[in-house]
Amino acid sequence: MTSIITFSSRLFKIVVLVHLAISVSCCSNSNSDGNKLESLPKNPLAIISIDNSSFHNLSHFQNDDLPNIKDLKFLKNKIKYNLIGKAIASYHPIGASDLHWLISIPIESLESWHPSQLKMEKNLKRRSYSIGTLWQTNSLVIGETPGYILLSTSTILVEESIRQLEKTRIEEIDLKFLNRLVNKMENNDFITISNQTFSKFWPLHGEKPINDKFMDYRLVQNEILSWNFRKSEDSNSVILISENFDLSETIFKNIKNSNSISFPGWRWMVPSLNWGAWMQNNSELIYQDVIYTSKAIGELCFSGRWGKPFKAITYVTQDKRIEISNWVKSDQFQITSINEKNLLPLFSYSKSVGDFLVSVDDTISFNKYASFLKTIRSKNQEEYYQNAIHWLRTQPAEANFWWVSNATNVKGIKSSPHWSGISMQIEDDLGRWCISSSKMK
Repeated sequence: MTSIITFSSRLFKIVVLVHLAISVSCCSNSNSDGNKLESLPKNPLAIISIDNSSFHNLSHFQNDDLPNIKDLKFLKNKIKYNLIGKAIASYHPIGASDLHWLISIPIESLESWHPSQLKMEKNLKRRSYSIGTLWQTNSLVIGETPGYILLSTSTILVEESIRQLEKTRIEEIDLKFLNRLVNKMENNDFITISNQTFSKFWPLHGEKPINDKFMDYRLVQNEILSWNFRKSEDSNSVILISENFDLSETIFKNIKNSNSISFPGWRWMVPSLNWGAWMQNNSELIYQDVIYTSKAIGELCFSGRWGKPFKAITYVTQDKRIEISNWVKSDQFQITSINEKNLLPLFSYSKSVGDFLVSVDDTISFNKYASFLKTIRSKNQEEYYQNAIHWLRTQPAEANFWWVSNATNVKGIKSSPHWSGISMQIEDDLGRWCISSSKMK
């Protein structure tokens, strides 16, 4: 399978990742594998080895769930009929929040294409450098050097790459790290480089990061991480599984002994659910001097009245249920846990729904959209239930964290229900990520 090095997620969305400042430039040792990355600007968040078959894997992610993947597809399409070898695509932060792809194509990987073929493009601009030329159209920037063609939607990235190639030697570069990175690129489908930026992007809803309290936990790792694509049994989903990684240097170190549990949130995966975030959590809820234990907490975002989103906080009780059929003021509850960071504060009003203690500010919206929790479901609710179960089969049987996003109708396109999301499983002080997305039917 074609190797892919990237995050996210961005897909994602896609990681709290430890920031590695990687300065990559030309190597004086021509035999070093690091030379394969000589055209990369500094601080890549994602690196992908691509050829004309690579995009088959990425295309499984619906609605461009990987970060700005549409830009990468756009760039690749500009040269797809002339790419006869491998190229490297890298993903970089530009400024405070912008992110762009750069494709670096060795000359020997191009059959006949040259930037001069853009001469009929409107507003074509050209600028010369000591070792090459920069061509700029309304939508595309191309760099030409003796060894590479560089494509991006960012002028800054192409200029940095040209300056990188102008250097004559690597200064203060960890070649051992670079060679390890190249080796992973050649032997795995998908690699992430540690960087905090990716935690913002996985998962997405409506092309925007979800706004959840657990964002700091998303896609955390303490080193570059290998991923592999895995086909689902019925081929209706795409799955990415990471290798195991050490939790000791991540923010998971305080909860690495927590127990994995089965996903508690499938009942909430209904038409009105925009996204949900869940975490295993051992906490105590005290109501009217009675202590109840909770095994998980969730933060859910729904489409409410007039399309306005509203949130609900849920605690999943075990052993015995809290019996509160009508809304009560949430200040009647006291919640405690050994790890206070992992508690979610209740909203204004709370009541019990089955095994869940539900807390909201907008009780009218919740009452309207809570009918799906009943045993008897409508035809529409049953369809969503079946698709929720289908997505869950792409995930581990048990995990410690889950993020799930409703990928239906986010672009105004009517389609069958489908979901995308990630989970994190902790076992023997090691963590492993699973990213999956069901296909649109």
